[in-house]
Amino acid sequence: MTIEDESTKIWLENGIIHFEYKPGAIVNLEVQKKNIQDRTTLAAGSPRPVLADGRLAKYWTQDAKKYSLTDEGLFHALAFAILTASNVTRVSLNWTVKFLNPKVPMRFFTNKEKALEWLEQFKKI
Repeated sequence: MTIEDESTKIWLENGIIHFEYKPGAIVNLEVQKKNIQDRTTLAAGSPRPVLADGRLAKYWTQDAKKYSLTDEGLFHALAFAILTASNVTRVSLNWTVKFLNPKVPMRFFTNKEKALEWLEQFKKI
């Protein structure tokens, strides 16, 4: 099953939920809540690791970012690998995440294969 709208395409593949943000997507609170609802639907009652490809999105609003780290925003997520467009952004965000101390593991990557490899450890067997 794939869920798609004007900003995001979401699907389950090999036990990992994939988010692909469309070019120029602006992820506000409304979009983020819908994405989390769609992720919960795809999880089908089983927490799963998540790969979010944000390389083409324009930006996330502050309230969408904050909501993502709430219990509701993290529901049914075992870990997050988030793809970014540049190494500078990746290093900066990984450093910031250490201080945010999210309730699930979260890392930023520029390489999709490395992100998927990292997520493998969080798949339930």
